[in-house]
Amino acid sequence: MNQRAEGRAQSADARTRSAEGRGRSADGRVRSADGRGRSTDLRQLLLRSALCALLSLLAACKAHEQAQPIGDAAHGKQLIDKYGCAACHVIPQIEGPKGMVGPPLEHIASRQIIGGKLTNTPQNMMAWLQNPQMIDPNNSMPNLGVTPADARDITAFLESLK
Repeated sequence: MNQRAEGRAQSADARTRSAEGRGRSADGRVRSADGRGRSTDLRQLLLRSALCALLSLLAACKAHEQAQPIGDAAHGKQLIDKYGCAACHVIPQIEGPKGMVGPPLEHIASRQIIGGKLTNTPQNMMAWLQNPQMIDPNNSMPNLGVTPADARDITAFLESLK
């Protein structure tokens, strides 16, 4: 090999070493940190995109789940009269006595806590309505024998009191 050819080969070797140091392969393609090239980066991007799409779908399902009605609010309003709730509570939209034993139920759906102990969720409200003494034996609300179906409908009405 003549000197000129040797010089070109050494230059090519130097360029290759230099390119490798900058995160490029000898042919000039960009490499990822693991040295496998852009295909790894593309795979990671696709996986992240798919994961984001999946999480978005799950969030949408959860939002749809929460948007479904708990029960029949109109029937719940009638049940409040049947169970005599107004004897102890002031309840918006309910005619009759305006009891002062229990707390007023105006804006009950916007409150954070029910019964002084439970996070205000529809499930907790239904449990409270069915058996308040089980949750807090020292509270003054009696167990009125509210059925699970009635508790759903009463909860639906109470959820309307924002």
